[in-house]
Amino acid sequence: MGLADDVLGPFPEERREEYYSQFKVVAESIGCPPDAQPETLADFRAYWARTVATLEITPAAREQAAKVLHPGRLNLLTPALPLARFVTIGLLPEQIRADYGYGWDDRRQRIFDGGRALTRRVYPLIPRRLREVPKEFYLRGMRRRFARRRTATA
Repeated sequence: MGLADDVLGPFPEERREEYYSQFKVVAESIGCPPDAQPETLADFRAYWARTVATLEITPAAREQAAKVLHPGRLNLLTPALPLARFVTIGLLPEQIRADYGYGWDDRRQRIFDGGRALTRRVYPLIPRRLREVPKEFYLRGMRRRFARRRTATA
């Protein structure tokens, strides 16, 4: 919800519940069965707090994080990787950031917060068609994966 608040402005609580319900559909589409999902947004918030409090950063987790933060050359996207790393680390819960050993201080937090505020102002000015490019990219990939699953099970 924090990202949605950043981009679209603060959501009223009833809208947050609706938003959470929509994300439950997305979670199911990527393999999280409905009975494994917290029923309400309040349930999810409690689940999230419990889960984050008990996470342990294992060597395997460090290896995966390194792959996410340092994916190698991505051709035209390579220059954007430092910004992507900064945002990714900034979005982590504070304790997880600390457990990974990612340096984060007040200066970084101010820059991160300023970027979030700037995003909220600039995002509405971006033409809708351009804003939806990432969504369409991911939806196309998801449709291909579903089509392959259907073909494999048929």
